[in-house]
Amino acid sequence: MKIANSKFKDSKKAYLASGKIFADALVAGPIAGKDNATILLAPDKGISNDIKNYIDNHKINDLVVVGGYKYLPESAIRSILK
Repeated sequence: MKIANSKFKDSKKAYLASGKIFADALVAGPIAGKDNATILLAPDKGISNDIKNYIDNHKINDLVVVGGYKYLPESAIRSILK
């Protein structure tokens, strides 16, 4: 979160990927860089409070979820969209 907070503090876009499957975040890297957006790595099968707080505090209004529901369940994604 330190990098996201210091380098992307003004961005309203973020990418969310599983921290377990590095390929998801790896393929999102170039486009996130082009968008000047951070990649948030979620713990296995959930969304941490740090990620929820980051999205709320930075007023992220464009969240791109990378990967499938196996590692980022739909219920976890919905919990941060409320």
